[in-house]
Amino acid sequence: MVKGGDIISDGTGTVIMFDFVSKKNPDLDRAGVEALMRDYYIVRVDMPSVAPDDPAFPSYVNSLSLNGSIIVPIYGKPEDSKALEVIGKAMGGRRVVPIDFSGYPVGAIHCQAKEVFAAGPENR
Repeated sequence: MVKGGDIISDGTGTVIMFDFVSKKNPDLDRAGVEALMRDYYIVRVDMPSVAPDDPAFPSYVNSLSLNGSIIVPIYGKPEDSKALEVIGKAMGGRRVVPIDFSGYPVGAIHCQAKEVFAAGPENR
């Protein structure tokens, strides 16, 4: 099982996945998920470090592709720059727009925006 906030793709074969996917697929251990993904996909993004007792669950791949850009959450962590670089390179030159999500302990761009809809004439 893979939820939308756990994985992003540029639509041409590049996929970036959050390692929580391995926890959502108990029939495969982490090595099994990694082998499966390596066979089908090509990029790894390290997640920001958090203290063992920190309830935060930050993820760079909980991002949103929109109008030729990719909006990526950042957390004021040393890993932010490298993650933006890897995602930018993997997403084929799309504009990478970092947004500070350091104040959100769980969920990021995708989780926050997935329920936002375009207003139709009946909602204006």
